[in-house]
Amino acid sequence: MSTVSTGTNPYLVTIDPTGQFAYTANVTSNNVSSYTINAGTGALTQVNNPPISAGTNPYMVTINPAGTFAYVLNAGTSTIPAAISVYTIDGSTGALTPVP
Repeated sequence: MSTVSTGTNPYLVTIDPTGQFAYTANVTSNNVSSYTINAGTGALTQVNNPPISAGTNPYMVTINPAGTFAYVLNAGTSTIPAAISVYTIDGSTGALTPVP
């Protein structure tokens, strides 16, 4: 069994539509960890190091069907509905970049 680093209290893992990248929201550290997936072994390699910042208490990442954007639901915000952080996904590396 192998392990990879995450932020604090990772919650749920999301795989992009191509099966090349995995993402997890880290609830307590308020960030998102990104990984490439080795097609032969399934091993994960961290992409954004350190994990990329998100809003307060992110707990879910979803990816659009084209695999070009990631959306992170931030449950700890004081607004209703909760805030959503949006990122572009680099199709070759899986790296996330915040959308202003």
